[in-house]
This record gives sequence, structure tokens and C-alpha cells, in this order.
Amino acid sequence: MHVDAAKDNPATGTPSATQQLNDFIVTSAGNVGVGTITPSEHLDVASGNVRVRGINSNIGVAADKLMAADANGVLKIAGGSTYSTTNSGNRVLNVTGGPTINAATGWTNNVFTNILLNTDYDPLNAYDASTGIYTIPTDGLYSIYANCRFVLPNTGSGSFDGTGGLAYASIIVDGGRIGTGYTVILRGTKTPSAVNMLNLATNGTVWLKAGEKVTFEFLTYGTVNMVANLADLTIDKGNSFIRINKLL
Repeated sequence: MHVDAAKDNPATGTPSATQQLNDFIVTSAGNVGVGTITPSEHLDVASGNVRVRGINSNIGVAADKLMAADANGVLKIAGGSTYSTTNSGNRVLNVTGGPTINAATGWTNNVFTNILLNTDYDPLNAYDASTGIYTIPTDGLYSIYANCRFVLPNTGSGSFDGTGGLAYASIIVDGGRIGTGYTVILRGTKTPSAVNMLNLATNGTVWLKAGEKVTFEFLTYGTVNMVANLADLTIDKGNSFIRINKLL
């Protein structure tokens, strides 16, 4: 069945691509074409958007499937393996560890600094340990989880006098922050433990394009108010990390 809505098709021969744009066809195979006389799927729309007026507002359920369009515009169930909590599956990066750094020589007050970590798992060789930059290898939906651990001594960092400062840790994509954690660091003894450990964890799930740069950066503001000796404020890289999973 072939409907030429604008009645602009030739009497014989195949209509042009422009003439087909107003055509509607159902083939003997049961394929429906809108704007094309050679539909390759059960519903094949040559160009334009698909709209559903008054779409139901039903709440999704676990069995619902996420759809994606391939390079040819064919709708399919989106791929993606089960979220991996280990160095396998859809995990594409795990970096952790490295030499301890301190506020006296390791960074500058009120300046965001890349935290440089050792490569533990990088199957696509996309992480540069010398710069702390992960270059996105392919377009996709990525989940990023990162932690920066600050450590202060239990004693010797000065007496509590009401002073302190702020510490930040941020996931940054091409210069823009997509997730930030922060905490107040007060001078003096805070706990009876051997050390004071402050974990700044942050995360984000974003669609990223190939070539975009991901970094995990930290900053301390009012650093001189946090400890009596700047060398006492350190970052424990053994408990700091960046973990990235590619969801789609």
C-alpha cells in the first residue's frame, strides 16, 4: 500500500528522495515507511522527530529497558554490563596510591591541584599518571567516584583556638566541576585516635564525549589556620582513589 500524500510522484519509475518525504507505505513484509518507500524496519521514519501526545506518566519498573539509537537511527536496547565494583566488567579506571604529600611543599593555598595517583587498572591506557588526566576514549555514560583523604596528627598540630579552614575535592571535566566534596579542618586535637582522617568523597554520573579530560583536584583554603606546622597536614594517597565505570 503506497500513499502519495502530495500527489507529486511520477506516473512511472521511483520517486525521488524529496518526493518520498510525503509518502506513506506498508510493504508486503509488514514494514511501515514514513517518508521512505523502502522501510527496513517494522517502522522506518526517513527524517524528523517521533512524538507521543499525552504520553502516560506511568512510573518505571525494574524490568523497563533503556533505549538508544545507533548510527543509522535504529532504536535498540542500550548495552552495558552489570556495574562492577572490582577491576573488571564495565570498570575502565582505578587509580590509587603514591607518595604522601603535605601542605608545606605539595600544594599552594587556595589553588586547585590535580591529585596524582598510581595506575592500578587502566585497560584502555587512557590515564596519564604524570598529570592526573584521564582522557575519555569513547562517547558514553560514565560513573565517576573519587576520594581524597586528608590526615592530621592527633598531637603537635597546635591547640584548638577556633581557627580553621576549608578543604575541597572536585571531579572536573574540561575545567568544569561536576561533583565536589568539602569539609572544615580545625586546628588542634579533634579525636582520641592516633590520627585524624578526613575523607572527601564525591561522585558524578555524566555523558562524556571522546577526548574530554577528567581530573580529580583538591584545594585547601585558610591552610595556615588548620595546623601549626603545614607539614603536619598531609594527603594519604594509599586511601585516595579515582574509579570510573562506563555504563553505556
